[in-house]
Amino acid sequence: IGTFINNVSLLMALSFFYAIIRRYKPKNELLFQIINGIWFGLVAVAAMMTPYEYSPGTIYDGRSIIITLAGLWGGGYTLIISAIISGIYRIYLGGVGIWAGLTTIVLCGLTGLCFRLTLKNRLSETKFYTFWLIGIVSHIFMLASQLLLPVGNFNILKVIWLPVILIFPIIFSMLAQFFQFLEKYFNSNQEIWEAKELYRTTLLSIGDAVICTDKEGLITHLNRVAEELTGWKFREAKGKHLEKVFKIINE
Repeated sequence: IGTFINNVSLLMALSFFYAIIRRYKPKNELLFQIINGIWFGLVAVAAMMTPYEYSPGTIYDGRSIIITLAGLWGGGYTLIISAIISGIYRIYLGGVGIWAGLTTIVLCGLTGLCFRLTLKNRLSETKFYTFWLIGIVSHIFMLASQLLLPVGNFNILKVIWLPVILIFPIIFSMLAQFFQFLEKYFNSNQEIWEAKELYRTTLLSIGDAVICTDKEGLITHLNRVAEELTGWKFREAKGKHLEKVFKIINE
């Protein structure tokens, strides 16, 4: 139970810091993917530090979920970097399950990336059940990787296949939908900002004097022509009542 709670905590931390990284996304897409890749890789390493150990050298953790998310939401560079970081640590751990562990990282990551390329622009509209199916496919590959264990692979599969198929895809799909929510939220904010900039540019370029107010009649904007007409600079007029700034001589 303690191991499960630790892994869930790590996945929550992944979501929280992904939100921060996405909020302050650099303009350079490659840099964004590199930062994401490092973070996904470090979370996968942290998951491997608190695994369920079936036998010495044979460990199970949340890395399959993390690496699949890296491929699905991060993209190619994010996947490569996170896979290298987590793969190096898995090699460091050693044990009889090393090849099964490395294959899990590769296959789960490629599953996420393949679905990213397949869904393309539809990723932001993907339904929960589709994410669940992606999680199922990913963890079928994860289970298939256990056949690379030198001994007892079928016995291990008998023990782990049911909880893996029942629990891991659900956790994956919940996290994937949370990432989707973040993307929609930040994309909406970007669209609002762009619309605001367009409105501001249009307003400033109009040849006539334009004064904008809120519903209380307090000034929210003046363009350059309005500044010349009223004699007020926008920074001075902002927040003042319209009648104070724009005195009508003949109504």
